[in-house]
Amino acid sequence: MGGMDAEVAASVVDEEREAATGGGVRWWVAVGAGVVISVPLGWLLSYGASLPFMLGLFFFALFGLVVGAVVFRVGVAARPIPTTHIKVGTAVVIIACWGLSLGKEVNDFPLDMADYVIRAVQLLPDGMTSDDLQKDVVEFVGRTLRERYGGDGVLAYSRWALTSSRMEYNVATMTNPIILSPAQHRWWWGFRVLSCAALLTFGIYSQTSLLADASDPQRAARLPAVE
Repeated sequence: MGGMDAEVAASVVDEEREAATGGGVRWWVAVGAGVVISVPLGWLLSYGASLPFMLGLFFFALFGLVVGAVVFRVGVAARPIPTTHIKVGTAVVIIACWGLSLGKEVNDFPLDMADYVIRAVQLLPDGMTSDDLQKDVVEFVGRTLRERYGGDGVLAYSRWALTSSRMEYNVATMTNPIILSPAQHRWWWGFRVLSCAALLTFGIYSQTSLLADASDPQRAARLPAVE
């Protein structure tokens, strides 16, 4: 009887070793699926982030749940997954989704401001078309960020948004300059960015953390009874 129990226990250990190897691969496949689904959702979230009154925060929590559900569904067969792996993989997915959203916001800002200026200008300067004005505004925004904040990427944009959040664009046919600014100003912008990251983390991790659950009735039934 003891020999049979030893064989069963050895069989279970072998199955667990195989499951651990395959499960690790399956988990990173799930992480990859989360990154893939984060591309279109992060693209959409870049628009939600600019909604007035911070209404876009709701969508970061909602889309976080969607991304987390995808990761859970793909990786559930590998459960239980070590907590460290879950945290690292979840962080990769969060950075991909949140980073894409913030990066697109920064990348689109010059063109968004150009469109805003075109709508605000009633009379174009002599010899300038709408396309010329759009190009000039885009160049003005990029030049201002480079000259005053050391670049035109995410870090420079963040420094500008946190410390100034304001550019004055002069048009020859207008008395006052047109003020260019993001949807949220200064520390409100920082609060929004951090809140977006926090809500996205909550949504995704609330789903992926469930993969650490080791409950498996079938596995428990295979284990030999300990007397």
